[in-house]
Amino acid sequence: ESQVLNASPEGLRAADTDYPDRIVDRYTQLPGSTPDRVGNLTSQVTGGVDDPYDAAETIRRYLGEGKNYSLKVDRPEGNVADAFLFEMRAGYCTYFATTMVTMLRSQGIPARFVTGYMPGEGVGDGERIVRGQDAHAWVQVYFPDHGWVDFDPTPAPEREAARERNLEGAGGSGTSGDGLGV
Repeated sequence: ESQVLNASPEGLRAADTDYPDRIVDRYTQLPGSTPDRVGNLTSQVTGGVDDPYDAAETIRRYLGEGKNYSLKVDRPEGNVADAFLFEMRAGYCTYFATTMVTMLRSQGIPARFVTGYMPGEGVGDGERIVRGQDAHAWVQVYFPDHGWVDFDPTPAPEREAARERNLEGAGGSGTSGDGLGV
């Protein structure tokens, strides 16, 4: 059973911040090794923002406009969010999503890291091919009376360009063995 979110930005801005204890206990945790400078930078980035929705949008834009998308990055030593914010210029979706979750949690805003797949390629009437390269990570933020709301900090145009380059390198579109017909 699922429910389609029907909340406007105004409705999310007005959402209560009286989070259930079970949500706070699980989705605001950070590793003890998370450097203070992550929270300090997040406070600067979101300064003047009055609600979790605008904080999430501000962080999403900050990462999406301030970092480049690349599949060719090395995993950093230590805390990924700290390294992505302060040492790296580029990363892929897991770096963007991990960092956004960490930034939100550093401000007491419940957030979770989500993985799944992009829609893939349409190949016929109601049929799609979803490949491994369509794997993606994004963020969900909890809003009382609304539930979990998606935010994607990964720059979409750069991600799509990288996907197209991968398709071309693999011989173009089609129904190769690396896809799953859905």
